[in-house]
Amino acid sequence: MYSDHVGYIENDVYDIYGCDSCDAQFVSPLKVDPKLYDIIYSDRTNEIGPAGYGQHLIQAKKISNHDKPLEFLIETDINYSVVGDYLKDKKNLDILEVGAGYGYLTYALKKLNHNSFGIDISRVTIDYALQTFGPNYKCADLESFIGSIGNNRKFDLIIAIELVEHLSNPEKFIKNCFSILKPNGRVLITTPNKGYYRKGSIWISDLPPVHLFWLSPKTFNYIAEENGLNLKYFDLASHILKHDKINLLINYLRSREKIRIRPHVFKASGELNLENHNSLNQPSLLKKLVRFILVDIAPIRILSNFLYRKIINPKFPNTSTQALLLWRG
Repeated sequence: MYSDHVGYIENDVYDIYGCDSCDAQFVSPLKVDPKLYDIIYSDRTNEIGPAGYGQHLIQAKKISNHDKPLEFLIETDINYSVVGDYLKDKKNLDILEVGAGYGYLTYALKKLNHNSFGIDISRVTIDYALQTFGPNYKCADLESFIGSIGNNRKFDLIIAIELVEHLSNPEKFIKNCFSILKPNGRVLITTPNKGYYRKGSIWISDLPPVHLFWLSPKTFNYIAEENGLNLKYFDLASHILKHDKINLLINYLRSREKIRIRPHVFKASGELNLENHNSLNQPSLLKKLVRFILVDIAPIRILSNFLYRKIINPKFPNTSTQALLLWRG
């Protein structure tokens, strides 16, 4: 499909392939390197925020100051709204968070009196979580964790927030989740939504090998059907509008445009490629004015959001992130 796509580190290139059956894109080689995540999560990436995942450390440092940590997370990252939505009126669940990072979601769930446990392949983040939030963490991927617990532990809910796109085999991951779920257990997933963008788009996602897959709703429909699973998508747009001032229609129209390939994040020397990222993040005066008209003027924003959600793209998931729940039976 696409050869020699730029990678996360300068001079690294990857081939992008597409699956006609499930509408997924994936890279070659499909290889996860835990050491890369230690670099991504290190303090020196904070300067470029999301490109280096430094914002997660900021969240981890702030969350201890909040009496209701899950509400704090929802205010800072809309992905967590679906966790709050699902857990409403539920008590004392056994919950596993896979891809726990610095551990703040696992901590927030513990504060809600759930029996939560978090795992991640990054030693940097798990060490931080153990030192900051307590003993309910382990440095492991899901397969090795399953091997360590055997048949001694089952979960009501497994949470994977922005994780499956990092994995070399998302379908196998989902199958492994169900091997340690209780009979009525659920798997909750959020991930970038390939189906949101125009047909023919190539890899509008984090550069490989940080992201290895770019998945669409058709991908999860295919996985659910192949494995006899039920599937429900969350209305993430309604959560976004509760917590953010945004024009969904304009964002959608922008997604129809051809999007520039992102530059590499790290130079070959190991230094951050700050120059390219800073140039991408500097809006012009015209863009600032347009944003003010379309976003800050409430009647225009409200009418645009109504048209988008009710007429133009009413079917879930209709945002750049998809959030879904999987279960058997």
